[in-house]
Amino acid sequence: MHALIISDLHLGARNCQHQLLLGRLSPLSLRSFSHVMLNGDVVDHLNFGYFQPRDWAVIHRLQQLAREDRLVVIQGNHDRPKRSRDGCISRQLLGDILNVELKTELTLYIDGQRFLMTHGDQYDQTLNMTTLGCVAEAVYRQTQRWHQPTSRWLKRKSKAILGIEHAVRKKAMADARKRGFDGIILGHTHYAHLETHQDGLTYFNSGSWVDDDCTFLELQHDRLNLKHWKGTNLNGLTIPRQVNVQSGQNSMEPALAVSLG
Repeated sequence: MHALIISDLHLGARNCQHQLLLGRLSPLSLRSFSHVMLNGDVVDHLNFGYFQPRDWAVIHRLQQLAREDRLVVIQGNHDRPKRSRDGCISRQLLGDILNVELKTELTLYIDGQRFLMTHGDQYDQTLNMTTLGCVAEAVYRQTQRWHQPTSRWLKRKSKAILGIEHAVRKKAMADARKRGFDGIILGHTHYAHLETHQDGLTYFNSGSWVDDDCTFLELQHDRLNLKHWKGTNLNGLTIPRQVNVQSGQNSMEPALAVSLG
């Protein structure tokens, strides 16, 4: 298997990196990949009427991958309707548009080890702080309209100051350990990260596509690599920059198993 794992595209957001996404998802860039796995927050909201042509260009490319049976989608918190609108919008609306079944998690076998892949919002307790969350979201949205670099900085700093990234990582690794996994792969925090605990459990986070520094995971045979995407050169050749390499040492071909939990 040769799979591209990305998360937090946030289509519909002003700071989504559409052009970089289209470059990474282009047929030329994906010519050697068997699967594309979206680990949550594919969209920023479900108000598709507000999507711009650049958002729909990415959606159409994802639909093409779905028709080729190469697309796997895990649902994130932004991919679901807000609680107040549960009765109005199908929780599978994104899946209906992409023509794929939305998953909550997957199990990946990499080098003989079991990895849990899930978006990660279930480990974020701040999402249950309704009033504070609404205020923070309103400030973030307004800042997006005013100055996108500032909005990106604000979101990164708020998660760091509040300890959200660390708390999510800690809870995720504890859950993976409890369930007998050897590692866990998340999105949600927008922090690209690789960490191996002293007990051998490995944590990956694929980052996001709403910052200038876009990141992804590449699963190829017995390796799971964390990389930055810098686009394409004039010859159409991809120019990723690898930042972390390899999980494991043996050469066992990984297999994909789907858990519907």
